[in-house]
Amino acid sequence: MPIRDHSPQICIVGAGNVAWHLGHALKEKGHKISRIMSRTPEKGEELASSLRAAYSQSFHVPEGSCEILILAIRDDALEKVITQLESTDTLVVHTAGSMSLEYLKNKFPNCGVLYPFQTLSREVPAEFSKVPLCIEASNPETLFEIRKLAVSLSSVVREIDSDQRRKLHLAGILLNNFINHLVVRAEDYLQKQGLEPDIIRPLLHETFEKLSKTEASKAQTGPARRNDRKVIEQHLKLLDDEPELKNLYSTLTDSIIAYYSKV
Repeated sequence: MPIRDHSPQICIVGAGNVAWHLGHALKEKGHKISRIMSRTPEKGEELASSLRAAYSQSFHVPEGSCEILILAIRDDALEKVITQLESTDTLVVHTAGSMSLEYLKNKFPNCGVLYPFQTLSREVPAEFSKVPLCIEASNPETLFEIRKLAVSLSSVVREIDSDQRRKLHLAGILLNNFINHLVVRAEDYLQKQGLEPDIIRPLLHETFEKLSKTEASKAQTGPARRNDRKVIEQHLKLLDDEPELKNLYSTLTDSIIAYYSKV
């Protein structure tokens, strides 16, 4: 594909969290978003309006309206959407962490990945210039174009292949989604015990503050780290009426003990 010397017209398929943040980050950096395509009119029209772009419920791309097509949709919806798109020489990029580039290569000769390694919620602002962007492409010319787009958005750009990206995505689930769930369970437990859940906020803040200053393996504390069986048994007894939480506590405790028995 030819190397462009101008800012390309960009179309985005999707109107969820990633599409929202990516679309606004592109707009803030002066990129032209020409069209938002989404099966959800309410979200799609709102995003298109905020980006001053056209909206379409169809995935048909009018000729000349798009030079980069970004598929900013859920991983589990990607295959279905690809089947609904017309074959094209246009640069097609997906943003999915767990999906291989091969899903695009079978249909689009110029394709790649622009994966933001960050938790993104529409309601919470994100400093996109610090979001790691992981890129991959079907050929060197396409990689050049994707890298040029990526560095205009973020100061952290990494070339990572599909296998590495899947493993990075898994690590992100462990780090973000599982930790968030642990906070949910802790808050729920405190509420049931008649305690205010917001009392954990300073501890949560200090936990991540510490992690920003030292290795996680060195920051670990608690009865499992000390292999304090007496305290662990007390905790397990307190959870007799919470079998799911008790099992979660046991699993994580065993994992911590096993890890530090080897170091």
